[in-house]
Amino acid sequence: MLKKIAARLIPLNIRKQLRNFHILANQYGQYRTIQKGFGVDKEGSHLPWYTYPAIEYLCNIDFTTKKNLRIRKRSLLHVLG
Repeated sequence: MLKKIAARLIPLNIRKQLRNFHILANQYGQYRTIQKGFGVDKEGSHLPWYTYPAIEYLCNIDFTTKKNLRIRKRSLLHVLG
């Protein structure tokens, strides 16, 4: 019932923005990133400063046969293949 009342009182574009904030803040860890001041995922693990679509794209690639050199410098992660 409360959702129906909110749907009538809050304009659609505001509801979409709130939903987007909820997804980014909780499912992607953006809220923790804001709190800590450096990139983290939803579990609190360090993330490089990439965009979320880039991270999703890279997560779908199989790097198991690649040899990588990883260099951490603060919250920036360089990966050389």
